[in-house]
Amino acid sequence: MVRSARSSLLSGLHVIDLTAGRGLLCGRILAELGARVTRLEASSGCAGFGHIWGGGASNHLRLAFASTGGLVEVVDLESAGGRRAVERLAASADCLVETFRPGYLESIGLGFAALSAANPRLIMVSITGFGQSGPRRDWVSCNLTIAALGGQMHVTGESGRPPLKLYGDQAEHLGVLFGVNGLLLALHQRSRTGRGQHVDVSLQECVAAALDHVLPRYFGDLVVAQRQGSRSWNGAFDILRCRDRHLLVSIPGERQVLAEWLAADGMAIGQKYQINNPDRAMSVIGRRARGRTAFGLFRKAQLLRLPWAPVLRPDELVKNRQLRLRGFFGSGRDGGGQVVTFPGALPFLISGVPSSIKGGGSHLHCAGVTRLPLNGIRILDFTWVMAGPYATRLMADFGAEVIKVQSRRVPGTEAANRTAYFKYWNRGKKGITLNMSQPEGITLARRLMRLSDVVIESFSPRVMDNWGLGWDTMRQEKPDLITVSMSAFGRTGPWRNYVAYGPTIHALSGLTYGTRYARGRPLGPGFAFADHVAGLYASMAVMAALENRRRTGRGAFIDLSQFEAMCALTAAGDENPVAAPCGVYRCRGEGRWCAIAVFDDDEWCRLCRVMGMSHLSDHPGFAKAKSRVRNRAGLDGIIGEWAGGLTAEEVMTRLQDAGVCAGAVQDARDLAGDEQLRARGFFVNVADSGGGDLVMDGTPVRLSSGRALFPHGAPELGEHNEYVFCGLLGMSREELADCVKRGIIY
Repeated sequence: MVRSARSSLLSGLHVIDLTAGRGLLCGRILAELGARVTRLEASSGCAGFGHIWGGGASNHLRLAFASTGGLVEVVDLESAGGRRAVERLAASADCLVETFRPGYLESIGLGFAALSAANPRLIMVSITGFGQSGPRRDWVSCNLTIAALGGQMHVTGESGRPPLKLYGDQAEHLGVLFGVNGLLLALHQRSRTGRGQHVDVSLQECVAAALDHVLPRYFGDLVVAQRQGSRSWNGAFDILRCRDRHLLVSIPGERQVLAEWLAADGMAIGQKYQINNPDRAMSVIGRRARGRTAFGLFRKAQLLRLPWAPVLRPDELVKNRQLRLRGFFGSGRDGGGQVVTFPGALPFLISGVPSSIKGGGSHLHCAGVTRLPLNGIRILDFTWVMAGPYATRLMADFGAEVIKVQSRRVPGTEAANRTAYFKYWNRGKKGITLNMSQPEGITLARRLMRLSDVVIESFSPRVMDNWGLGWDTMRQEKPDLITVSMSAFGRTGPWRNYVAYGPTIHALSGLTYGTRYARGRPLGPGFAFADHVAGLYASMAVMAALENRRRTGRGAFIDLSQFEAMCALTAAGDENPVAAPCGVYRCRGEGRWCAIAVFDDDEWCRLCRVMGMSHLSDHPGFAKAKSRVRNRAGLDGIIGEWAGGLTAEEVMTRLQDAGVCAGAVQDARDLAGDEQLRARGFFVNVADSGGGDLVMDGTPVRLSSGRALFPHGAPELGEHNEYVFCGLLGMSREELADCVKRGIIY
C-alpha cells in the first residue's frame, strides 16, 4: 500500500468549503478521501468569516490543502456578486461545510432552506460552538472555552492547580471529525432517499462525548472524576523521569512479567505490593528509570508486551522513523519559497480501491423503507477496550447491525460487560461468543464474515492472518468486503508489533508533552482522548469505503494507525490565535474556575465595562493586544481578583451577554445539568439489558433526517448467540447447544 495525497473513496463528490481557521482540516480530509473541494475564502471586510471559531488558517494547513488539489476562490459574502457565486456553486455541489455563527448564512440568503430549494440533494454541515438551537446557540466560543464547558479541562491538570487545556486545538479538531462523519452519514441517507439534509454539529457536545471514563463513572457510579496530574484515572499509568526524558509507564493487570523483569534487575517488588499497591510498584519502577534512557526502557518494555512509551515533543514527530516509513508527512514550498512539512490528515493506508468507477448495487440486509443512514449494513466487530467500540457505537447509533465478538476464554470478560464503561461504548450492538482458538470457531467466524459488509478489528497485525482471516484471503471469498485493521501503529514499519493504549499514544504523539503547566513537567490528558480520535477516524474510513463500494461494487482494506490518528492532530502544533487575556480564573466556591479569552481591542473594552473598570480600556499597558500579551501577569491578577468574587456561572453569563468568550470549567455533574446540553437532548436514557435505564451521552451528529436511535443497551456476554448462529447461519438449536458444550461458541 502506498500513501498518496488523495484516495479515490469519495471520487465524484463535490464539496464547498466555507470553514474558517482550523476548520480547513475538514476540507482537507474530504479532499484526501477523494472529493473535489472548492474552498471559498473571504476578501477583507467580509463579516461572516470574522468569527472566533478558528482564527486564521496556518501556512501548513493551507499548503497541505493545496497538495490535495483543492481549489481556493476568494469571495465577498457581503456583496451580491459574492452571494451569487456561492449560489451558483451550491446549485450543483453535493455538500457544503461551514463554521459561521448560527443565523449568519440565513441573514444573507444562503441558509440551508434557500440553497436546498435550488438543489434538494445538497448536504450542509454546520460546525459551531453550541449548535443551531438551544439557549446558548448564539454564545461566542473558542477552543479554550469549549474545552472548559465540554468537560475536558476539569479532569486535566493537577489537583489544587488551575485546569489545563489539551495541547493544540483539540476541541475544534473533534468538531471536524464528527462533522466529516455526519457528512458521510447524510451521504448514505441521500443514496436511499435522493435528498440532502442539514447536519448540525456542536463543539461543546463533541468534547462532552469524548471524555472516556468521565460520564460512565458519573452516571454509572455517581463518581465525579477529578484531576490526578500525570496518573491515569484508574492508576494504571503514570509518567516518570528517566535519565534523558520522561517515560510513560503502566502497571498491567497481570504483573508477573513486570515483576520478573524488575527482579532480574535487582529491584524486586514484594508479592503483597505486586497485587495490592500500584503506588509501591510505580516507586520501584521510578528508581529503575532514573538511571536509564527512556528509549532503552521503551524498547525493552515493548519486547515484553508492556505499553510503555517515551514522552516525545511534537516537533520530534517529523523525524520519527515509524511515521516516515509509512509516508505520514508531506511537504511543499510556501509563498516565500520555504519548504514546509505537514502531517497527513488521514491516518490510514487503503488497498483494494479501484481507480475506475463502475456500477455497483447497494448491500442491504433489511426490507422496506429505511429510516437510518446505515440500516442494512452489517458489521462484524472484533474490537475491544474503547477505540474500536467507539467507532462501531457511532455506526450502531445510525442503524448498522453491529455484531460484537467476545469469548469467555478471556478472564474477566463477563464481569466487564456489566460495567458502565462497557455499556457506554457498546450500546445498540449484538453480542456473540466464539472460541477462536478452535478451528470450528474460526470456520464460524469466516461464515459470518461472508454475511457481513464490514469486518473491523483492533488486534496486533498478525492475528487475523494467523487465523486465515486476513484481507488477502477473505477478498477472494467476498470481493466487496470492507476490512478495517486499527492496530496501535499500523501493519507496517518498525513499531508495527508494538502495543499501546490511549496514554501510550498521548506520550508518543506529543500530546502529553504539550499538556503541561508553564515550566512544569508533562502531564497529558486526564482521559483516553486518543481512543476517541482513532474511533472517529475508523468510522469515517468505513463509511467512505461503503460509499466507494456503492459506486464500484468493490471492497477495501483499511490499515489504520491509532498513533497516526493522534499525530494528525498534534503534529500541526498549538496554533491558537494570540489572545490576552486567555486563561482560567479561580471563582467563588471550592474548585470553581472560568475560562476567558479576549481576541481584539473591542472585546477588551467590553470586558472592562463588565468588570466595572472602563478606565483600563485605554490604559497604556492594556489598550492594545501586543501590550496585553506583554503584561499578561498583571492582567491576570486584575481579572483574577474580579472573578474571585463571583461564581463561575456569573462570570460566564456576564461576559457572554457582552459578547466576550467565557466558559465555566464544568465537571461531570455540571455537564449532567448543563442547560444547553439538556435543551438539545444531548443526554439519552438507554434501556439496560440488566433492567432499568442508563443515562448516556447521545451523539454530537444531528441529522435533520435520519436521527440517531438508541433502542437497547450493550449486550450481555453471548446474549445474541441464538439470533446470529441460528437466525443468520441457519444452525439448529441442537447444533448450537453442541457447539456450546464443546467450547466452540464460548
